[in-house]
Amino acid sequence: MIATRSEVKPHAALGLVGLIRLAMTSLVWLGLFACNGEARGPTLSVSPDVLTAPATTAVAAVPSGTYEGSATPLEATTPIATRLPPNVFALEAHRWPEEEDLLLGVEQGAEFGTTIGELAPGDYLVVADKEIGLASVYHLETERLEVLVRAPPAEYLGVQFTGDRGEGLVSFRAFPRSWWFYDAVAGGGWGLGETCSGRPPHRMSPGGGWIGAICHDFIQMTDVPFEHVVMEVLSTQEGVGTRIAIPSSPTQRDRPYMAWLDDERVLVSTVWVVGELRACTVSFQQATMFCPPLGLDSMVSHGVYTSPESLMIPFIDSQVPPRAALVPRECLASNGVCPGVEWLQIDESLLITTSDPEIIWWIEPLAPDPTTEIGLVDLDTRTLTQLASLGGDYSSRGPCPDGSCLFLFQHDNEINWRLNLDGSLQVLPFRGDVIIGSFRIP
Repeated sequence: MIATRSEVKPHAALGLVGLIRLAMTSLVWLGLFACNGEARGPTLSVSPDVLTAPATTAVAAVPSGTYEGSATPLEATTPIATRLPPNVFALEAHRWPEEEDLLLGVEQGAEFGTTIGELAPGDYLVVADKEIGLASVYHLETERLEVLVRAPPAEYLGVQFTGDRGEGLVSFRAFPRSWWFYDAVAGGGWGLGETCSGRPPHRMSPGGGWIGAICHDFIQMTDVPFEHVVMEVLSTQEGVGTRIAIPSSPTQRDRPYMAWLDDERVLVSTVWVVGELRACTVSFQQATMFCPPLGLDSMVSHGVYTSPESLMIPFIDSQVPPRAALVPRECLASNGVCPGVEWLQIDESLLITTSDPEIIWWIEPLAPDPTTEIGLVDLDTRTLTQLASLGGDYSSRGPCPDGSCLFLFQHDNEINWRLNLDGSLQVLPFRGDVIIGSFRIP
């Protein structure tokens, strides 16, 4: 039976102290990128740059609540001059919104069923029907399907889930650009909006503390070159965040692709820096980015196909001939030692990393004949091994928690499938619902 819960996750109001803190933060941001009389905006150079960095005695961030990584970005601190390491650049960043926050208040109308804390050990899928605002959990061993949350009636445009360690957050995107978050462990919900228009839309960070996207509203930040685009990152708990100018090609306003690496860093592909396109790791709370010269050029990393636990980040390029690369996570850390990029010669396939570093899936939707080809990457030979050639239009819905299977959605008849490492297929006993995540309870 679905029970209506009145207990909700409270949000601590900012109050007078919070308003003073936010005012201090705004003043610090105005001078954050100036040092020795030279502006430190997003104009980039090869030589080490100078950034006004936070002192070691920083003001404590606002408590983040349940979800990882959530804190008010760029808290007020005593600035000191610091020289940035090679390939690290300062960015122009502004608090967003400029005043108050984007919280829509507490959501009272949702109905909660089973919580994640009540589930038995095992592997689970989270499935959702955005048309009716319903998210459920499916136990892979017992095949039992139970309701997590039923959101109030509304026009929903999308749904997400994050959490794989016995905690989770379900988010419904409501028309036109607001979000409603539901705690799948403790119950309760709250809203956030209105965000900028992103394509793809805003995505939650792995721990649920942040939500962000590259804006497609042609937002122009003050004193920033026109060809720069804006990345928006917001705290799901506090309703405040930052907008950062990301350099793009000077010949056309390219839209870099954003993917989460963890709850403190964002990977942005095709950033225009030192006269070429690079992939950059943006530390949004410090408003800096690390852009190593890896030779990736216009290759893009799709975050929805990257496991947060994976040691390799996949990049693809649809140009002729198509290319793919596996980039170790160490290569994208400014203090890491890069062991080198692994290059793959592939067709126009998408790579799907898993929590197992030895298991990387690939899928080529709708090959020249009307089929979808799927298989594994052979890391020894750097080639693709085909497991299945399926008639019709399929897309990936992500791997099993241990990487040992791939979930597929057949668009022709709205059937969900499980493809195993031995090439066998199993139909899942629910139709139409979208698989939005998986997790394991030990």
